[in-house]
Amino acid sequence: MQPPQRVGLIASALPMSVRAGEEIPSVEILLQPVPTFSVSGRIVNLVSRRSDTYTLSLAPRQAEQWFTLPQRDTFTDSPDGSYVIRDVLPGSYTVGVIWGEEGKTYHAFQNVEVGNADVVGANVVIANGITISGRVIWDGKPNLDRDSLMIFLRSMDGAFGGRPARTTPTGTFALNNVYDGRYRINVAGQSQDCYLKAVQYSSIDGLADGFTVVRGTNSTLEVTISAKGARVQGTVVDADNLPAIGVWVILVPDGARRTQHMLYKQVTTDQHGSFDIHGVAPGKYKLFSWEDAEEGAWQDPEFLKAFEDKGESVEVNDSDQKNVNLVLIPDTVDTPKPY
Repeated sequence: MQPPQRVGLIASALPMSVRAGEEIPSVEILLQPVPTFSVSGRIVNLVSRRSDTYTLSLAPRQAEQWFTLPQRDTFTDSPDGSYVIRDVLPGSYTVGVIWGEEGKTYHAFQNVEVGNADVVGANVVIANGITISGRVIWDGKPNLDRDSLMIFLRSMDGAFGGRPARTTPTGTFALNNVYDGRYRINVAGQSQDCYLKAVQYSSIDGLADGFTVVRGTNSTLEVTISAKGARVQGTVVDADNLPAIGVWVILVPDGARRTQHMLYKQVTTDQHGSFDIHGVAPGKYKLFSWEDAEEGAWQDPEFLKAFEDKGESVEVNDSDQKNVNLVLIPDTVDTPKPY
């Protein structure tokens, strides 16, 4: 006899605009029944043979899935490390495990695809993290706000990137306790006129799409920072041609580079409606200024669709200085909220 099929409910999200003081009398939410499945496997601990309690999470891999597929957290203390996560909707996930021993925390991850059947054998291996050595190369004269730089690994799939590393006076660094996964680089400590120009991991160009760390490979990381960032200045006026004070001004990269969040720049206007953006990487951009927009909404492609024709285009090269004047996008224009 076939076991009964488990069923979940999934909601369809639509943008909603709510202004200050406005009341929405009713909201209709449509729920659609869909089959659910289980994800099971074993936690293989290569650090310790003793059984213990592990913290598990099942998280969507794509940001746009978070509304319908929120993260699930659970525990397992099975002697053989086996686990089962039930009632999982179809989608792309990362199974994460956190475990601690003698004051040290270990992380392990496994990507899974849930389609139209239970996922069996999603084993997760706990092992010691690796160390990635690297160096910083400067294009132009080194330009620091502090005495040294901090290098961060930002995970693209839920993996643990270890603690940030501080560069030595010669520009070398070591990122410790890094686990298998896909990463992007963030840098802190350079002056506002700098930008991240290149990231090379082994023979991989990791600037735009990141790079993959795999245990057993002896690869080094090379980070190039340019001190020749462009500068974009200007003013923002409202519909009455008056200075727009204290509003966001956002520099958004062209369509092909909008997944590179480090290229976005945001500032607010001063008491004269003026703005000044430093450290812009070469390329094509659009400038926007909204009277009312939720912070970070501009990184949502659906949000930007409604405003593409209201942005001012600008293209810069190294060390350029450009002046662009903007007209404020009023809050009478529907600004869909990101979810």
